[in-house]
Amino acid sequence: MTTAIRLKIDKNTAPTIEIDMWEIKGDYADGKWHILIHNYINAWLNNTNFNQTATLWSVVAGSVNFNHNGNSCFIAAFGIPDDFLVGLQECLATEFPTQVRLSDEFLVTRNDGWRPYLHIEKGNSCKPWEEEY
Repeated sequence: MTTAIRLKIDKNTAPTIEIDMWEIKGDYADGKWHILIHNYINAWLNNTNFNQTATLWSVVAGSVNFNHNGNSCFIAAFGIPDDFLVGLQECLATEFPTQVRLSDEFLVTRNDGWRPYLHIEKGNSCKPWEEEY
């Protein structure tokens, strides 16, 4: 018998990281920046005593926050300490400092296009997945 995944989300606004994904050049261009996020969260889990359930959510939306019209990937986290996003932003900024920032707070809902990005079940490694439709 498999256990159903219980995604973490609530009705409060959540802080986000914003990634100017189409402006990233070099080793992490063309979506390869996702590798950095996966590496960061796995290292974070190995260096903390986090033993809860958490879900990172993402949405791609139009933005002018990087001084040009474009699309950004916004990432919000539920069930994880507040300083996690700060650490993730700092990690990403070491590779592409002008294409990532701590951003606005959003109300995260599926109706607005937000999708689960990564999920942690009680301290186990993150499990990226694509939802089936």
